Amino acid sequence: MLKTLNSKNLTKPTTRGQALTKKGKDIVDTINTHISYPRELNISTFTRHKNNIAYIIKNPKKSITTGIKERDSAVRLGASGLIALTRKNSLELIGTGKTKITPPKIIKETLKPKKNNIIIITFAPKKSTSELAGLAIALDLVEFKL
Repeated sequence: MLKTLNSKNLTKPTTRGQALTKKGKDIVDTINTHISYPRELNISTFTRHKNNIAYIIKNPKKSITTGIKERDSAVRLGASGLIALTRKNSLELIGTGKTKITPPKIIKETLKPKKNNIIIITFAPKKSTSELAGLAIALDLVEFKL
């Protein structure tokens, strides 16, 4: 992985290990303006696992219609599933159709999403799997490419 990052001029070797280059720092800053840091949520009554990781996507370039494609992608990455929510006037689950399902209050209280934000919550038996699957989906929604 370090060879790839070095070859793309994103990191450089230093006497203390690896450091980000200006290009690498710019990419990290871009990601941080669109994607929040992962947040753990205790909503295991709403999902199947205790490792629920949420990301807020600000100003997504892609929208989510049903959430099925994103859920399937998360499952292919090892997660057990994905819940997608959007904040227009209120916090709503994506893809529930005519059935209105009220998401747990802890989501809104903990994450405090702003208008037009998308929240994705991935869940898996392992926390790291949930984090990586959620980050991959978030990067896809902001159409981030190296």
